Amino acid sequence: PPPVAKIDGKSSGAIARARLMAQALIYAELEDFLFDIHWDVTTFSVEITDRGFTSSVPSNSYRITKAQKNLMSKLKRDSRVAFTDIKAVGPDGRQISLPAILLKIE
Repeated sequence: PPPVAKIDGKSSGAIARARLMAQALIYAELEDFLFDIHWDVTTFSVEITDRGFTSSVPSNSYRITKAQKNLMSKLKRDSRVAFTDIKAVGPDGRQISLPAILLKIE
């Protein structure tokens, strides 16, 4: 099965703003898989819509950057954030694209 990208154990759903802001990284894991196979997130973007304008900030690692945190600091209750363009590398060195993480701020 392909890995699933997650932040704070979530790939979708609702999250408290303070909890989201406390996160430092996103990761990829195989769900319900017998073996522990490691995947490294190598790049992703954070995307929000604020006052009708969509803004996106990339990261070239698995870490959430200061610029991405600044963007996420604009989020208010019931707004949405997407972690998009997620790429991960498996143990065989092959890079794959992962589905976006879509979260709603509680």
